Amino acid sequence: PCVVRCQPCFCCPACGRLTATRVCRVRREVESPTPAWLTRTQRDLKRLGWFYHYDLSAVMGFPRLHLLDQDAWGSLLPDLAVGAAALDVGAGSGQLLRDFSPLFDTVVATELSTPLLWRLRLEGAHAIKADSITEDSLGGWWGHLEVVFLLNVIDRCKEPAALLRQAAAALRPGGRLVLSVPLPWEQRDAAELAAEPQTTLAVEGESWGAAASQLLQVLSGLGLRAVRLVRAPYWSSGSELRPVLALDAAIVVLERAEG
Repeated sequence: PCVVRCQPCFCCPACGRLTATRVCRVRREVESPTPAWLTRTQRDLKRLGWFYHYDLSAVMGFPRLHLLDQDAWGSLLPDLAVGAAALDVGAGSGQLLRDFSPLFDTVVATELSTPLLWRLRLEGAHAIKADSITEDSLGGWWGHLEVVFLLNVIDRCKEPAALLRQAAAALRPGGRLVLSVPLPWEQRDAAELAAEPQTTLAVEGESWGAAASQLLQVLSGLGLRAVRLVRAPYWSSGSELRPVLALDAAIVVLERAEG
């Protein structure tokens, strides 16, 4: 069954309200809109084909993103081992990584482009170029990871079920997989860009609650047991007309099911 626990820093699943403290922290992170000149520059460079969209984000630092702060991550992941190592898959420019990285001795991050790897190293991560999670790509970290983060990735990748299995296999015994995905489910970038057939997860439901329930069933079928589920806004800085944009995210803490 789904385990939903309200925490002071989380959006309440029942009423959807945020505490004043939570709102203030988010405002410091993302409230200022992207300057108009920067938006125009990004648009012009994309039109010229000089940069991939996410490379532009890495170089220019926009849009600003926020999911949970350090205190909230610490509450969601209690009793971390001393010297724990974490992996952030598809970490982007590292804006979400910086909030949970102080909880770990080592944070490894994967991405595909040089600008993103450069940005991740500035955030203090061990950035490696990899399009899959394998023993070859992770080296000595394989099988020794306390936590693997998949934050807003599985709704954008080509084979989400395969990625979830790879992530679970990289964990140490008793390790945890942290999944964040906006709900209701909507397959995004990869579905539009993929040259080959795209696979998706059978997560339906028009409401957040219905979609979250189906997501947990799908994850259970992949051998992953949910131990925590919270509902939280995934914030992004927007335009002058809408300074803050938010998606309704499900954050699930998972363990490999025994047997």
